[in-house]
Amino acid sequence: MIEEGANAGLSMGIPQVVNVSAGTQGKTAKSFERSLNYTTSAQQASLTALLDRGISLLVDDFHYIPSDIQKAVIQSLKGAVFKGLPVILLAVPHRAFDPVTVEQELEGRFKHIEIPPWEINDLILIPERGFEALNIVSKDALNKAICAEGFGNPLLVQEICSELCLKNGIREKEAASQPIDPKLLGIALEEIAQSKGFPKYRKLKAGPDARKKRQARAFKDGGAEDKYSAILTAISSIGPKSRTSYDDLRGALQNLLIPSSMPAKHEITSALINMSKIAREQIEGEPPLEWVSSEDVLVITDPFLLFYMKWATHREAPGSQGTLV
Repeated sequence: MIEEGANAGLSMGIPQVVNVSAGTQGKTAKSFERSLNYTTSAQQASLTALLDRGISLLVDDFHYIPSDIQKAVIQSLKGAVFKGLPVILLAVPHRAFDPVTVEQELEGRFKHIEIPPWEINDLILIPERGFEALNIVSKDALNKAICAEGFGNPLLVQEICSELCLKNGIREKEAASQPIDPKLLGIALEEIAQSKGFPKYRKLKAGPDARKKRQARAFKDGGAEDKYSAILTAISSIGPKSRTSYDDLRGALQNLLIPSSMPAKHEITSALINMSKIAREQIEGEPPLEWVSSEDVLVITDPFLLFYMKWATHREAPGSQGTLV
């Protein structure tokens, strides 16, 4: 009679590698051993875990990603999306439809949810509550004027309020109620403009490295600048605005330059493309502007750059001095 015994074992060694062994033993023993190695996809495992646990995937600043990489990202997520994985892609408004642009199959499963900018009614709570906390009397007209200069940005509105207080000699809560002088608002705005937006403006104004000296464009007021300075000056003269169409920009340039110095369309668009590249590659953080060629529109997303272009009064921003609303 032959006695036989059997044993089997499962061992886990290096992560994602499984060793399986099995054997028999007895008076007449036969044994064998087999090793199986397999590798799991971290991406697939992560998506499966999200699906199993009902967790949504959020991708911040999706517009930062180059279009070819965007397409690869969308394609890698498509299977999980079709299985029910909610994916949230955050992007600036003018790039909100990038996912559908790079992968049209998602159109039926894509929903655009716009986060509206701060309105005056929202922003005005900042000066109202802030001045009240400091025991300062501020009229409604002044509060609205402050908010109108903030380009929808609450941090900028706060800074305007703070600078206006400093210009009025207010550094802490007043013991007695004190009015604030609205005539000092313009001075406060100009003061803030000296420290906001200038580094970005300077890089955009400089343009790319030039192989030869750039052509000077003659202004009707007697000045002369290259086309990059002329374009920024033109943008400042009509707002500046968060969205400026090519036609509006061209019209502004025609108002500023003598006819013989007016650049051709391809020269203007080439400069705008170069500015977009500088904004994307040479300026840290969110690119402050982008030329959207498909719409013939320049989009400026940085409120501090807009503020600088409106209120800076030195030669770095010719013609950009603002006026109160």
